[in-house]
Amino acid sequence: TLAENREAGEFGSSAGALRNVTHNGSGHILHDLFWQNMSPEGGDEPEGALADRIAEDFGSYEAWKGEFEAAAGAAGGWALLVYDSFSNQLRNVVVDKHDQ
Repeated sequence: TLAENREAGEFGSSAGALRNVTHNGSGHILHDLFWQNMSPEGGDEPEGALADRIAEDFGSYEAWKGEFEAAAGAAGGWALLVYDSFSNQLRNVVVDKHDQ
């Protein structure tokens, strides 16, 4: 394990262990977000602060949706709407295979 490697000062197997942790950890987070946001009543346009922010950052809901669908179609993994704290904007991003 990583803790044992650190304690022993031997890091030969650390790269493989980190890959496994990264793959499983990011997969868990992405699936958790996905299932938390699924709803039988979902699928409508957002309202309130999220709708306002999408309009501000993308011009309109339709413009955001078009870009998001294009990203999702090109992804080998996930398309995400994220908040970029550096630019203070919402962005569509692609997470291919979630750990590469």
